[in-house]
Amino acid sequence: AGLEAGADDYLSKPFHFRELQLRVERLLRHPYTTPVAERSSSLPAGTFQLANLRFEASQQPRLITPTGEVQRLSRGESALLHAFCRARGAPLSRAQLLQATGSLVIPGQTRTIDVRVSRLKRVLRELAGKDLIRPERGMGYRLVAEVKELTHGQPEIAPT
Repeated sequence: AGLEAGADDYLSKPFHFRELQLRVERLLRHPYTTPVAERSSSLPAGTFQLANLRFEASQQPRLITPTGEVQRLSRGESALLHAFCRARGAPLSRAQLLQATGSLVIPGQTRTIDVRVSRLKRVLRELAGKDLIRPERGMGYRLVAEVKELTHGQPEIAPT
């Protein structure tokens, strides 16, 4: 029934720890597939313009203000912001955001993602001067800034 409901795998009790370990390792070898969230272990390189900020999702992710101020981002912050940029304004559930950060925590049993989003919101507010991430009641969170993916040689959006 669990597999029919969409689960990737399950383990019934009692179980051997080694079997659990092997199943988890097998699941981690195969990336999750969702349209908006990608595994953070290999963040794709890309540059996004959101509000008056440039977000470089590279090996050393950072936000750059119009004045050239650089704010380095943690891997988790970068994974969250990258998921928000890819969603292009669509709300993301806590489960999608946890998946984007590579977390194995069950969404209903933790508030970890809320703390991470709160930190990212604070960084964006300090740099952009306004709230760019808003909670969506019953859904999760939404990036409210216009997002544009920049390609090599393409001019940036003029600061607002």
